[in-house]
Amino acid sequence: MESINILWFKKDLRVSNNEALYKASKELDILPIYIIEKEQWAQKAYSDRQWQFCKECLLELRQELELLGQPLIIRTGNVIDVFEEIAENFKINAIYSHQETGDFYSFNRDKKVKVWASKKNILWKEFLQFAVFRGKLDRDKWSKKWKEHIEKEIPKFELKLNPIKTNIGDIPEDNFFRFKKDPCKGRLKGGRKEGLIKLNSFFSQRINFYSKNISNPDKSFDTCSRLSPYITWGCISLREIFDKSKNFKHKDSQMFKSRLTWHCHFIQKLESEPELEFKDFHPYFANTRVRNKYLLNLWSTGETGFPFIDACMRSLNYNGWINFRMRAMLMSFASYNLWLPWQDSGLLLAQKFVDYEPGIHWCQ
Repeated sequence: MESINILWFKKDLRVSNNEALYKASKELDILPIYIIEKEQWAQKAYSDRQWQFCKECLLELRQELELLGQPLIIRTGNVIDVFEEIAENFKINAIYSHQETGDFYSFNRDKKVKVWASKKNILWKEFLQFAVFRGKLDRDKWSKKWKEHIEKEIPKFELKLNPIKTNIGDIPEDNFFRFKKDPCKGRLKGGRKEGLIKLNSFFSQRINFYSKNISNPDKSFDTCSRLSPYITWGCISLREIFDKSKNFKHKDSQMFKSRLTWHCHFIQKLESEPELEFKDFHPYFANTRVRNKYLLNLWSTGETGFPFIDACMRSLNYNGWINFRMRAMLMSFASYNLWLPWQDSGLLLAQKFVDYEPGIHWCQ
């Protein structure tokens, strides 16, 4: 039976600056796989616009890996069931992946995978996707570790993969997920190539207006980096972006780098306090708001009668993105003016963001 390493892609859909890929390929032939988990995509925070972006990333990643010698393997189902099936045909030496601080579902799934791998005597090696570390850290310790990670040299290597005889698998049809109709005609296209175009145009032109227009609901569409979905889905690594920003010394660059720090800071907060996905930050406010499907729908569709609120929501519905200030405004309007539970409005907002990142979304 052939011995292999599994390279388990999660939200790290890239070949470049992929530490898990680099380390896995140094030892044995690798089986690069992405597992489409129907149970995960069935959660209320996920939507068709997110899936379409992810699918575009997967198609491009499959092509990139094929050029290296082994296309991306795609399976649909439960992760452990898929790994069990692989184990029937190959001797799995180790599983390589990036560490994920996702939602409660992915947290529990990873715990089950860890138990399964241990019982099978399979090593599971996880690498940092962001500067987010397991367990609780005080701010000073976290800041030091953040700096060490973000300034770590990006490995440059030439890679050739040996083909593995197995069915590469198909991406399921869109109706497999039973998402609500969600055209999102203005969303960005997924994939690393599109992400690099955004990255290069930001640092060559748009960054000069970053600090001036970051809070502007209209101009921010052009002057913000617009890299968030590519960061969320791992088309571009945070270290790549930070490394490129070091060539710029003006205030806009400094402000942008501070945002990259805050990105990981909030995800670290959910890593340290995972209950924030479900519980009020302060117990005094538990169960103080009132569920109201009618008001929630008016807010979600941009029909409250408050012009600025509605314009921002309709823009979000169309584009799958809106700047941070407007996100905060939409949420605070739902919570304080409409007095809706943050769990209900939070789930609807999560569906609308192509760049939905649980650690940032729920903490905010």
